[in-house]
Amino acid sequence: NGGMRSPHRAACVRDSRAQATGALLRLRILKCLREDTSLLEQTVDMIQGKALKTTPKIPKNLLKDIYNILGVQVPTSKGISPEIISGYCRLSGDPDNILSEWKIHGAPLGIINDVTPTGIFPPVAPADSTRDPLEDIASDPRGWANYKSAEESPETIAEILQNMVKEKWALTCTTWAEVVSIVGSDQVTLSKLALISKQKDDGTWKHRIIWDLLRSGVNSRVHQGERIILPRVLDVAQDVLDLLKCIHPGEEIWFFGTDVSDAFHQIPLRQDEWRFTVAEFGGKYYVFTVL
Repeated sequence: NGGMRSPHRAACVRDSRAQATGALLRLRILKCLREDTSLLEQTVDMIQGKALKTTPKIPKNLLKDIYNILGVQVPTSKGISPEIISGYCRLSGDPDNILSEWKIHGAPLGIINDVTPTGIFPPVAPADSTRDPLEDIASDPRGWANYKSAEESPETIAEILQNMVKEKWALTCTTWAEVVSIVGSDQVTLSKLALISKQKDDGTWKHRIIWDLLRSGVNSRVHQGERIILPRVLDVAQDVLDLLKCIHPGEEIWFFGTDVSDAFHQIPLRQDEWRFTVAEFGGKYYVFTVL
C-alpha cells in the first residue's frame, strides 16, 4: 500500500468490519478465478511480467457481485469510482472516505481550502510561510518564459499540453483576461514549465512535463495537513516475516506492484484554487484543473 508502513497493522485494517468486508470480497473473487481459469492464468502471467496479447478484464458478473456486497449502484463515471470508495468505507469503517468527496466536489490544494486529515498519518502544523499574503506570489504575464528544456522542445510540450486539454485535465485560454475570468481572481500565479525526457530500452522516448510550483511560491503557501510516512526497507522485510507465519507448506510469497494510470489526474481540483495552477506556453495559458 503506497505510503503506508506495514498497512496490515493499521487500526483501520485490523477493524473487524474491514476484515469481514475483505473476507466477503476475497471469497467472491476466488470463486470467479476458479470458475474462469483463463482469467487466473492471465493474471499470473501479468504479475510475472509476461507480455499479454489482451488485457484481462473483470467479468461483469463479478463486478455486479462486488457492487452488491458494497451496497452501491453501478458507477456512473470511468476511472476512480467514488461510489465504490464510499461503499467500501461505509461497510469496512475505513476512515479515508474523503477521497470519494474529492472525486465528486474537487480536492483541496491546501491554500484556500484545508486538506482534511483522516488520522492515517500524523498531523503537521502549518509552516510560517503559509500565512504570507497570497498577492505576494501573484504573477505578471508580461515577458514570461519557461525553463530552457521546455522552450527548446516546443512541439513536444505542445503535444503534451494538447493531450491534457483533450483529457479535460486542463483548460486553455488565449488571453490573460480569460484566465482571470475562469479562475475568478486577478491574483493568478504562473508556474514555469520544464520538460523531462527519458529514452526507453526500445529506443523510444518518454516525455513528462513539470510545472514548478516550488519556484512560483505555490508550495510555500500549501498546508499539507498530514505528514506522509513512507515505508522503509526494514518495514518490507518485517512484512515478509509476518506473511511467512501465515503460509502453508509449498506456498510462496510474491512481490508485485500496482499502478493506477494517471491516478492524480483523475481527481479534480477545487475551482477556487485553479488560480495557483496556471502555466503559459506558446502564447496560450493553461489552467490545470486536476491534481
